[in-house]
Amino acid sequence: MIDHVDELLPRLSANRPALDLGPDHIFPAYAGFSIANLPASVAAWLGAEGLPGAAPALDPALTGALAREFRHVVLMVVDGLGLDILQRALASPEWDALPAAARLFPLTSIVPSTTS
Repeated sequence: MIDHVDELLPRLSANRPALDLGPDHIFPAYAGFSIANLPASVAAWLGAEGLPGAAPALDPALTGALAREFRHVVLMVVDGLGLDILQRALASPEWDALPAAARLFPLTSIVPSTTS
């Protein structure tokens, strides 16, 4: 699996609006780095037209290698688990069967969102 956490987490952590809840809090990045951006991305991958009223698709920095149409999309969203716990779980042998092209992207959710 290709892990993009180290690459993207600093960018997500730098998103600091006027409300400061401390350094451990990560604010939503609805402009392309949020679970809210998943429906438009999956629709595009499946060849569907845009979704009126929906958040935009994921940022091209995440989907550059995926920017084409697919017949099938498998999406696993784990919200509320915490990135640290998910990374420890993925290190166990049970996940070794994931395809090498599988990707792990940290996405934001709602406020307050933490990585603990």
